[in-house]
Amino acid sequence: MGFFVLVSAAIAFGFLAFDMILGRALKLLSRYWPNDVAGPDGWLIDTRARNGAFDR
Repeated sequence: MGFFVLVSAAIAFGFLAFDMILGRALKLLSRYWPNDVAGPDGWLIDTRARNGAFDR
């Protein structure tokens, strides 16, 4: 039972760390993408309305 809890906690931590890294990487790389991907009307990162696929 203890091993299962340890593995579950490690997986949860891995998902949270991946989510944080992905969010920061997308924010840093978004300046190099076209405006329809990451910009005022972007479908991936919307800088105006904040309703893109990866906006928080």
